[in-house]
Amino acid sequence: MWYGVNPPDAWDRWLAAGHAGDRSWAPALRRHRGLIDDLTARIDAAYRAVDDHVVTHRDVVPHNVLIDAARGPVLIDWDTAGPDSATLETAATVFDGARHAGGGQEPDPAWIAAALDAYQARGGQIRSSEFLLARRLGVHLARCAERLRISLGEDSGGSLDPAAAEERAARHLAALPEFSSWLLDWSRRLV
Repeated sequence: MWYGVNPPDAWDRWLAAGHAGDRSWAPALRRHRGLIDDLTARIDAAYRAVDDHVVTHRDVVPHNVLIDAARGPVLIDWDTAGPDSATLETAATVFDGARHAGGGQEPDPAWIAAALDAYQARGGQIRSSEFLLARRLGVHLARCAERLRISLGEDSGGSLDPAAAEERAARHLAALPEFSSWLLDWSRRLV
């Protein structure tokens, strides 16, 4: 699922396979198994609570936006288009854009304010949500799950080799408590 909502038995299966295969991410997954269930429930609740579900791009990131001198911004790479919450996608897009504008890690608050003002000036609405960045966290969990599957040989991985997938999964799972807390804090600061 796009929001990283994998069933508990999938995470348990990956954990067992990771320990059996001595994968470097297995200890972090074991430590944070309960947290993953808690975060999954919060992500699912946030998506269900916001009633502005639409069919949308679902991958608006800086490298999928081209700037045409005559037409302005043009979205490319529509292969993941599908149902989503307009509010949660907008929040994630603005957050990631502000991180890119800020040089990588911390989002630029002025960029966030300007983007949200422009969105709302053109009729966009940001619905109330206790976890505006649920989508961003869901994508993070989905990528972790994908990397687990690649490192276990369950997915081909495309251009990502199993060793790199294993390393990234280990790093991202180890940092999950801090990353999720950071996103929850930014959710309160967005609007």
